[in-house]
Amino acid sequence: MTLKSYFEYYTSQSDIALHDCGRHVSVRTHQDIIEISDYLRQGLTRDAIEQRLHLRPQVSKAIASQERALDASINLSVRLLLMLEIGCIQNTFSGYKALTWECGSLQEFVSNLFGHPQKSVKLEKIFIARNLWRIACIDRAWMNNLADHLRMLEHDTKVAIFHHASFLQTLGNR
Repeated sequence: MTLKSYFEYYTSQSDIALHDCGRHVSVRTHQDIIEISDYLRQGLTRDAIEQRLHLRPQVSKAIASQERALDASINLSVRLLLMLEIGCIQNTFSGYKALTWECGSLQEFVSNLFGHPQKSVKLEKIFIARNLWRIACIDRAWMNNLADHLRMLEHDTKVAIFHHASFLQTLGNR
C-alpha cells in the first residue's frame, strides 16, 4: 500500500495554506499539525482546541487576525487528517460550497455530515466506473475531498470519485 498520493495532497494543501508567507495560519511546522490533530482525535470541541491554541507562547492575543489564523490552522489540520475540505482557504476557489465546522467535536461533525450507515446495496459486477460512460454517458472526475465522493457534477454528466483507496485502508486499519 502506498500513500504517495496522500502525501502529494498533504503537500499541496500545506502549500496553499502557507501562501503569502503563512500570514493566514498560525501553524509553522508539521509538529504544529500533529498537536492540533491530537486534539481532534481526543474528541475536544472546536472551542476547546482554540482555547488550547491561545495558550501557546507564539500566539498573540492582541492581533485580531490571529483568531482567523487559529481557525484556518484547525481547518488545515482537519483537511490533512481526514481529507475533508473543511473551511475556506484564503485566496482560493474550489467551486463547491465549503464544509463548515463551527462547534462541537470533529467526531460529531463527521457523524452528522455522513449520517448513519445505510443498508448496503449489492450491485452487479458490471457496475464499474468505466461502464458508467458506456451505459449512461457519465464520466468520472477524480477528487481529493472525501465529502465529494459520488457527488454528481457538471449537470449530472460526471460523478466525483474519491481516489485515495490507500488512505481509506489506513483509516480502516486504525
